[in-house]
Amino acid sequence: EPLPDGVAKGRYIKPEEAEEMLDDYFKARGWDKNGNPTKEKSRELGLENI
Repeated sequence: EPLPDGVAKGRYIKPEEAEEMLDDYFKARGWDKNGNPTKEKSRELGLENI
């Protein structure tokens, strides 16, 4: 479905592109492919016991 407004109005993102962008975002945040913090990220934040 095309974007409704903004500078990208009328354009759309292919599902494969959206999935790749989401994977890249999760990786940059220190999350796994499901959006959960990795063990390393949890340790970094002091949350390994949660």
